[in-house]
Amino acid sequence: MNREVSSENELLCRSVRKSGSGFIVTDKSGRILLSNPSAQRILNCDFAIKGLNISEVTNNGISVSPSLREREGRFIVPLGSHERIIEYSLEFLPQDDAYFILLRDVTRTEDLEKRRLDLQQLSTMEKMARKLSHEIRDPLAVIFAGLQLLETSSSLNRGDVENLRFVLEAARSVVAVVNRFSEVLMPVEDAPSRINVAKLLAECAGHFDASASSKGIQLRRVAGPETWILGHEAAITRAMSHIVLNALEACKSGDTITIGHRTIDRSKISSVLPGYSGSVVGIFVQDTGPGLSADLTVTSVFRPFVTTKKKAMGLGLAAARDIVECHGGVISFSSWIPGATVLEILLPTADRPHCRHISNPHHARDCHTCEVRYGEDPQFCWAIKGREYRTRTGSWCPECLECEYFKSHNLGLYFDQKSDSERLR
Repeated sequence: MNREVSSENELLCRSVRKSGSGFIVTDKSGRILLSNPSAQRILNCDFAIKGLNISEVTNNGISVSPSLREREGRFIVPLGSHERIIEYSLEFLPQDDAYFILLRDVTRTEDLEKRRLDLQQLSTMEKMARKLSHEIRDPLAVIFAGLQLLETSSSLNRGDVENLRFVLEAARSVVAVVNRFSEVLMPVEDAPSRINVAKLLAECAGHFDASASSKGIQLRRVAGPETWILGHEAAITRAMSHIVLNALEACKSGDTITIGHRTIDRSKISSVLPGYSGSVVGIFVQDTGPGLSADLTVTSVFRPFVTTKKKAMGLGLAAARDIVECHGGVISFSSWIPGATVLEILLPTADRPHCRHISNPHHARDCHTCEVRYGEDPQFCWAIKGREYRTRTGSWCPECLECEYFKSHNLGLYFDQKSDSERLR
């Protein structure tokens, strides 16, 4: 009997040590008596916490008092430019005259819920943009035709002509807003192709050269190794344009914007993303501007309608992230270049295999997740229809999640924590 009890206790101790949740036991004053390794990891403590006070190691997130019997709550653990959201349950153990505290890291859950809501919002806005475009363009076309006809009338005096031109400019402004709104939310629908990264970045930089020069901003492009990606070229170009435009709007005369790309070292990929067998390219936009506003975080800036600029819609970076995730990649702000704001896109390179359904055409035609195409350049399993599936939301279909090709070459699946992308710098 004693042997069975001893065996059960050993099993319980091993389970507590191996658990992903944090377990802490304190005395009535809050001094830590016991903890498991996960508690230290969750609290981001690289030192022994035994003997310390619970309020000290949680930055006053948890405190105890003689009359306290149970409590639930949450607190934040700062992680440099990121933060960890911790939920806790506290219960008094009268037989031991101690407190038992259970810690759970809910950062991932919170992040996924926010992403789900963001994608839902983008999808709604896309439908609204299409409807607005259809409803507004036809009446505007009639207005333009009438105004242009009036403009040619000889019976108008100079004041009438000026007023007419003012109305025409206002109508053109409405068209510009509708066009920009529709373009930002344009879904990724074309078949993917091989894209030369250096060529794409050169064209993107060339597009913004004049705008940068007019503001006194130096726009530089740094050469990187020859790298190819698989993607929708127009969509990737739109994403890059949103990012560069965001940097231009943030910078002032005398600042510098640098566009470039780099390949990620294989050994670093293996250590940070075990199980991912593909190669990774980092496409970055670096600027010497003021950096993120104090009321923004490195994650909130990607949410729809989040902006500190008076005339901006706050959709550019949200749309850029949407496009990148559609390509099995991730996008994040980085600090790997000191003294600069760096926004980097991490994408799988073009050495990925075809979707497994290519070998089974009958099955492929029935697959409602992948847009499998036939011919010389078939579709790949990461090219997902619309916004129904996304890496960061974890809402891929079971067939994808069981597919070894998919798991080995879809980069976004491996980024469970915001800090993972930072570790690839």
